[in-house]
Amino acid sequence: MLESKIKELHIELNKIIQSADQNVNKIKQETSRASGGIKRMAKGNLVEEIYSKVIKFCLNEKKSKLKLINKMGNLPKNTKKIPVLKVSKDYTNLKNLKFTEKEMSTGYEDKFDGFIIENNKIKIVLEYKAYSENTMLKRCLVDATIAQTFDKNIKYCLCLLQSQLTQNDKLIGYNAHSLMDFFYKKYNINTDILILVKEPRKVNEDIIKKKYEIDYGLLKKSINYFLTNF
Repeated sequence: MLESKIKELHIELNKIIQSADQNVNKIKQETSRASGGIKRMAKGNLVEEIYSKVIKFCLNEKKSKLKLINKMGNLPKNTKKIPVLKVSKDYTNLKNLKFTEKEMSTGYEDKFDGFIIENNKIKIVLEYKAYSENTMLKRCLVDATIAQTFDKNIKYCLCLLQSQLTQNDKLIGYNAHSLMDFFYKKYNINTDILILVKEPRKVNEDIIKKKYEIDYGLLKKSINYFLTNF
């Protein structure tokens, strides 16, 4: 029964990828953004739409009370949010710095893409990306460090369509794992990566134009990840 539902989802998701080019044209008609910005927006929307359908599928199968919230601004007001980073007194003294009260009322706020919440508490942080290479992964690992320093029980999941982390026919290669292992050993930061398209990303290749298909085996692996963690 579950297998047949996954097959239906697989067909639906591939239809979304195939029609992504039409969404680019739609955005062009609705915005004055430059072409590069339009494509980035379309890709971001595409990844969010696809993974949202996967996650909602899993929530429905588990009859879970967990909720998917996309974009930080949509978090319920009483959610225990990951705090804005502030400058400590020790650091101020170390660097001999002075800040105004106005400056100290600000701080760095990490803007995560999505959340799985339970009773208004963040359970999983989601990062949606069309692809990632090692430099992007390093930035995501810093994001994961901020989230898991706030609450060690929060899971951080990097949700990709394609991988540019590939080495020796592995979608996540040795170099990427060495980076993730460094953060795990030194800071106890554990990051999960999901990938849906089997073909590795090539430099300057546009997934929207290429119209890759979602791999059924990778989709099942992603579904199993969420079912296990819900």
